[in-house]
Amino acid sequence: MVENKNLATKLDLAQSKLNIISENMDKQKNSDGTKRENMIKHFAAEKSLLEEKLKAANLEVKKSEHRLKNALIQLEDLQKGKGPTSQAEKTADYYTKQIEGFNARITEAGKELTDKKKEIHKLRSENTNLLTKVAELEKKLFSIDKKAA
Repeated sequence: MVENKNLATKLDLAQSKLNIISENMDKQKNSDGTKRENMIKHFAAEKSLLEEKLKAANLEVKKSEHRLKNALIQLEDLQKGKGPTSQAEKTADYYTKQIEGFNARITEAGKELTDKKKEIHKLRSENTNLLTKVAELEKKLFSIDKKAA
């Protein structure tokens, strides 16, 4: 009789410990899940921010290309003689100054274009890296959830 009570007490104690351990595991699982969800949300927000920056950079590149195209058209028009018609404007100095200005603009636009292309390439690689990290984290989360189940 005494042994049965002793064993029943030990059994109750073991049951309570088992309940406590399972509750702790559930809490741990929930906290890990929220951390991962927060990380995923953070990476998704960062990804959208980088995509917005990429769109803005692409827009700037297109604007620069358009300005460059217009400058080249004006330069071709001047070289073909479609420029101003008054005698004072047709002097060699006037054309020289205009061409120098156009060349300076073309050089500047080319530099801007190169910088923007570099920035776009950098942002695209960052975006790819972040997508890879998100995928890895999702795989880890899936494997942890699988192990917990």
